[in-house]
Amino acid sequence: IIAPPMIFVGPTSRDAQARARGLPSAPASLPSAPASSREHLPTMSFFSNLASKVSEAVEDLTDDDPSNDPSLHEFFEEVGADKIIEGIKEALAVAIRRAVEMLGKDGGFLLNNVIKIRTPSKLRPLAEGMRALGMDDTVDEFERSLNRAAEKSAPLAADVFVDTIRNMKVEDAESIWRGDDPKAATKYIQERCSEGLSTAFKPVVDEAMQATAATRNYAKFEEKARPMPFIGDLLDDFDIETYTVEMALKGLFVVMAQEEEKIRKDPSARVGELMEKVFSRQACT
Repeated sequence: IIAPPMIFVGPTSRDAQARARGLPSAPASLPSAPASSREHLPTMSFFSNLASKVSEAVEDLTDDDPSNDPSLHEFFEEVGADKIIEGIKEALAVAIRRAVEMLGKDGGFLLNNVIKIRTPSKLRPLAEGMRALGMDDTVDEFERSLNRAAEKSAPLAADVFVDTIRNMKVEDAESIWRGDDPKAATKYIQERCSEGLSTAFKPVVDEAMQATAATRNYAKFEEKARPMPFIGDLLDDFDIETYTVEMALKGLFVVMAQEEEKIRKDPSARVGELMEKVFSRQACT
C-alpha cells in the first residue's frame, strides 16, 4: 500500500496578497492570555458589574431626590430670591413666636411629656430611692422647679434669633426651601444660635431657679446623694443650672421644629399670602 503523498498547504491567497502589498500576514490564531491574567478575569468581571450597579443606584437616588426637580428652581426664579428669603424668615418668625407662646407659660414645659425636664440621669437612682421611701412630693417639687425656670427663660429666644434671621443668605434660604427636610429652618437656627441662646438663658435660668426654689431643692438632693457610693462622685462635675439651660433649649427647638413642619405641610398653619405662595411648592411636601 502506497501512502498518499504529503501535501504542503501553502499560504492562503489572502496571506499572499498581504505579502504582495508588503503587509504582515494574519496570525493563524489569536495569542491566548497568560495564565495569570486568565485567573483575574472573574475578579475583574465582578468589580465591573459592581461598579455598574453602584452607578445605577446613584442615578436612581438622584432621580428620586425631590430637591433636584428642575421645576423647583424655575419656581424659585419666578417668585424671586428676595421673596423666598422673606417667606422663610416669616415662617421662622411664626414658628419662634408660637413656640415661645406655648413654652413661656405655666405648664409649657411641665405638662408637655415630650420636652418635660426630668430629674437628671445622675440623680435618678437617688430620686427612685426617695420615691420608694414615700418622698414623691420632694422629687416632684424638684422637677417642677426646673420646668418653671425653663418656662421663664423661653421668651428670651425671640430676641436672640433676630440677627440670625436678618442675616440669612440667599443660598441658605434656597437650600432650606428646596431641601426635603421639613425641619431645615429650625436646624439652621439651632446651629447658629445655640451658643448665643445659652449665654442669654443662663442668668435668667439662674434667677428663675432661685425664685422657684430649684436651687434649694437641688441642694437637698445633693446633700442626700453625696454619701452614696458612686453617685456622690458623679456630682463633682455636674452643674444643675447648665443642665436646665440645655434642656430648656432642647425643648424650645423641638417645639419650633414641630411648628415649622406644620407650616410646610398644612396650608392652614401659614400666615399671609407670601407664606402661602412660598410654601405652596417645595420638596418636602
